[in-house]
Formats: sequence, structure tokens, C-alpha cells
Amino acid sequence: MESAKIIKKSSGGRHRVFTNEQRKVRNRQAQAAFRHRRNEHKKTLESTIQDLKQQQAVLEQTALEAIRRAEHSEKRCMALQAAYLSASRALQYLLPDMSGSLATSSASPDSCLSSSPSIEMLSSPEPQEFLPSIDEAWTDVLGEWKLHKIRK
Repeated sequence: MESAKIIKKSSGGRHRVFTNEQRKVRNRQAQAAFRHRRNEHKKTLESTIQDLKQQQAVLEQTALEAIRRAEHSEKRCMALQAAYLSASRALQYLLPDMSGSLATSSASPDSCLSSSPSIEMLSSPEPQEFLPSIDEAWTDVLGEWKLHKIRK
């Protein structure tokens, strides 16, 4: 008797009743739409991966070039500094009357390493034609010394 007292309650809304065939068609359409969205998303991700790989290759090449140029500049700075110190010592020895002014302007051996190169320096072409070689710098110093001796 108690089973007869259970009454089905309605949920208050109207429910559509679909046939099995309609439900199967809708499920197939939903699955096809999902597969299409998934494939489109996959293609988008693969395209993004390819773009990022290309960007990474370009950035790695740019970084390697910047490192190479910075190392070249550091070596060049050290060579010029050595030439300068050698020339200033030669001038101090050869021209004792000017030794006070040269001693105050001598550079420290670590001045090339004290600051990192700026982005402008790294992105500009190497100005090799503007910088004299060590031999040219030494020749200029000796030439100045000879002119100074001739003038006296």
C-alpha cells in the first residue's frame, strides 16, 4: 500500500521528448562540431609553435651576434688600452716635463670591463675604419715625439 502513495512530481517545466533517431542525429552533429573546433584549435596551436620557433631562432642569432661583437669590442678596448699605456709610459720617459699631465689622465686596466656595452653599440656596425691599429697608434706617438724633438 505504501507504494501506491508515491506520487511522481513534475519538475515544473516542459520537457521535449526526442525520438532515438533525433537524439542520435543531434549527438553526431555535436561530435562533428567538437572535432572541428578541436582540429581548428590544434592548427592554431601548431601555427603559434612554428611562429615562436622562428622568433626563437632569430633572437638566438641576434644574441650570438651581440655577444660576438661585445667580445670583439672588449678585445679591441684592451688592445687600445695597452697601446695607450705603452705610449704614455714612453712619453713619460721621453718627455719628463709632461709626465704630470699624462699621469693624471692614464686609464685603469679594468675600464673596458667596468661597464657593459650599450644596445646602440651592439646594434651599430663595427667602426673598424675609425679606430687605429696598435701599430698605427704607436707610429703616431713616435711621430709626435719626433716632431716635439724637432721643435725644441
